[in-house]
Amino acid sequence: FPVTITARSIEYSMPYKPRILLVGLTRNSSAYIRDEFLFYISLFQSEELSGVFMIESDSTDSTVQELQNLKTDFLGLFDFQSFGDLESSIPDRINRLRFCRNAYVNIIRTMAENDAINLVIVADMDRINKSISRKALNLVFEENTIQWDACFPNQSLLYYDLLALRANNWLSVDFSELTERSVRIFVNMHNYKSKILRYLKKEYVRQKIFRKKMIHIPKSTDWISVKSAFGGIGIYKVEMFLDHDYGELRSGTRECEHVTFHREASLSGKNLYISPHLINHHFSLHTLRKSMLLRISRRFLVNLGLLQ
Repeated sequence: FPVTITARSIEYSMPYKPRILLVGLTRNSSAYIRDEFLFYISLFQSEELSGVFMIESDSTDSTVQELQNLKTDFLGLFDFQSFGDLESSIPDRINRLRFCRNAYVNIIRTMAENDAINLVIVADMDRINKSISRKALNLVFEENTIQWDACFPNQSLLYYDLLALRANNWLSVDFSELTERSVRIFVNMHNYKSKILRYLKKEYVRQKIFRKKMIHIPKSTDWISVKSAFGGIGIYKVEMFLDHDYGELRSGTRECEHVTFHREASLSGKNLYISPHLINHHFSLHTLRKSMLLRISRRFLVNLGLLQ
């Protein structure tokens, strides 16, 4: 892909001197993508941010035009790559995410070769990170007692991103497979005839697992060592991307693409942590999954087309 982002001269007072590339995926975000971009660049001094690069696919609104406008308005700082209609050629959502994320890995490696960056921030562009503060970021940048290679956020109420999570004594297997296996065993054991009763029992089993795994992490907690996490944003030393990526497109598995990337990095000796003080949001629809009643209500509204 063509790289038009250019690095800028840098002067720092911080112990860790970040030269940052911010990357992310976006789809159907024309209504808010400019605000997202402006929010993220407001977190950094101009000399810290080497560039912002977005990957777009499958938008049905004017997202591509908005991205083009940003590229024109912030020439040299912002660039993007659009893949258009990927869904017809890559119908599996996780595989599309793998494909798109590997596209920005190529950009990262090119900029790393030019010594333009030493830090990569991978951020969701769906307004999930609005509560991140510069003070919390500074605590990550200045951390010199923990040898971290990747750092992930916490949420003030409940930690929600169980699909991307792998951590000893918390969640060491795929959450979807754990849930489906537990549901299958429980429902088959009782052999319920009523479809409604079967559905309610399935939701009951899911609720028990959500309650056990979707936990509250106080901000004062020490950094938590993980084998994988995400939660809306990841801060990475650039070396994480030099030998590892999000994996090949594959069928027959729903493993989160972040897990694939982080597992390989962990096996090579990289150190990954959740930083409890790095709060990226306080409340979202994701936290509703812990409540059976709210989860059923949300699904009902989705089926009616009143909620996405």
